[in-house]
Amino acid sequence: MNANGTITKTFHYKKDAELKWGMDLYQGGAIPSTNIRVVEIEGVDTEACCGTHCDNTGEVGIIRILKTSRISDGIVRL
Repeated sequence: MNANGTITKTFHYKKDAELKWGMDLYQGGAIPSTNIRVVEIEGVDTEACCGTHCDNTGEVGIIRILKTSRISDGIVRL
């Protein structure tokens, strides 16, 4: 991945997004809306998300993971 990879945030009708990306969109949990925001880091991940996100991966810098916790089946919070 490029150190300054673009993070794209777009809005889609839920059914259209599911047809394009499948149910993998909901790794952080289902979003109860007919319109959803899709956050995509090309070549890395695409998910439906309502959270705050940078515009490119270079804005993050170096991170150190101190703790992880499994909040449900297949979902891990850092």
